[in-house]
Amino acid sequence: MSWKTLSFQTCLCLPATDDVCAQRGVCMEFASKHAQQAHAILNGNGGAPSPTKGRGRGKGGFKGKAKSYAAANSPPAQPFQNVDSPQQLTDMYAIVKSHDEVQKDQEFRAKMKEALPTAAWAHSVPTLVDEEWNIRTCLYNELGPSGGVAYVRKDQVIAVVSRVGYTQAPCAIVTSQTAQELGMPYMSVPVRCSLAVQTEDGSREVVEVAKFLTQLGFGPKVSRAVSGPLVQAPCTMTKVTIKFDTATGLEPSDLTGKTVATALSKHIQDGLFLDINVRRDLTATVMVQDAVLDQLMQGSGYEHI
Repeated sequence: MSWKTLSFQTCLCLPATDDVCAQRGVCMEFASKHAQQAHAILNGNGGAPSPTKGRGRGKGGFKGKAKSYAAANSPPAQPFQNVDSPQQLTDMYAIVKSHDEVQKDQEFRAKMKEALPTAAWAHSVPTLVDEEWNIRTCLYNELGPSGGVAYVRKDQVIAVVSRVGYTQAPCAIVTSQTAQELGMPYMSVPVRCSLAVQTEDGSREVVEVAKFLTQLGFGPKVSRAVSGPLVQAPCTMTKVTIKFDTATGLEPSDLTGKTVATALSKHIQDGLFLDINVRRDLTATVMVQDAVLDQLMQGSGYEHI
């Protein structure tokens, strides 16, 4: 008896007797299905091959090309023929299980997002401060053709632009990237503004950030509300990009403004940098005083940063 049959008897605690032939057949069928699914995931198909593939006909009415494509992309008829060890079969099953868990988690998050009221999201997302703008501020899902200005994340831009459409009302969005970087044929201008953000204890605090303002309306422009005299001051700070190497052991989700500030404090004083913007690729941007720029650059590469 081969190890394949024995491994299933051991895993399912079935004795090697003729009384359990039916159960053993069920076990083999169950493992066979999971092996086929693992084969499909490992080959980038994400599941079983489509039943519509391979039905086209080539020249002369033959199915040669379509059949060869289906044969190349279908799991083997005997899914265990390339399995060399019990551990390999265990690994294949783990891949299938992990794939299923990711799909279930994504479905759960999508349903939870639909179930939560708008007020729950409004309290947790960063919002603009009304007093700083010449038009009403709103949430990204409230911005429409009637006008307004909202802070919008990258994954929300498409829905906002589609909802706004063409409008003559003052309408704009504040983003972390320019319109060109987001694939829009609009002009963006740098802007310093305040955002009300949620803290760890659930309260709201106002922070000053550097973002980009993009006009979506084709009428009057949205702008910052100016109070008092306007003074042109020379720029004394430089925008610096900081990259954290994977050797640091950090995941993109672990990188925060506090992490960046701690790394910078090892080279320059805390009051000589501001406007930390963390990205999702283990990089961040920060404004640094020109007087200590050379000092900071001398520390480049220290601790894989």
